[in-house]
Amino acid sequence: MEERAREYNRLDKVLQGANIKLSSVASTIDTKSGFAMCKALSEGITDENVLAAMAMGTLKSKEEDLRPALKGLIQPHQRLMLKSILTHIDFLNEQIAELDKEIEQRLSEESELIELLDEITGVGDNRRNRYRHGAISQCRTPCVMGGVVSK
Repeated sequence: MEERAREYNRLDKVLQGANIKLSSVASTIDTKSGFAMCKALSEGITDENVLAAMAMGTLKSKEEDLRPALKGLIQPHQRLMLKSILTHIDFLNEQIAELDKEIEQRLSEESELIELLDEITGVGDNRRNRYRHGAISQCRTPCVMGGVVSK
């Protein structure tokens, strides 16, 4: 997840280098709207009206502010960088989804432990998920989790 965040930071730097200030209007560029706009830019679409029309959700209300922010001069090397970064982000999203699926599968055997974690006051999804990820990463070889040997 940290690597994906770094890629989004790189994406923003490439956009800033092309004088495209998407992140000054959008609170974050790692949304469906931001991804769609960046993909369109990487494919050579530079019309700020077309790009601004891709806004979805809360960004849709900022469409007027988006137009000037999306007006920039993107060079071929920047389009290449955008394509490369977007491809890597897609790859990272696939990897994260696969790992989440694997974690859920492995933890399905530990449902009693998860239920106990749910009962603890102050242990929300984020803290519980950190425990889950940590427990799985420590189980490269057979180990004991919750009194049960898991592989």
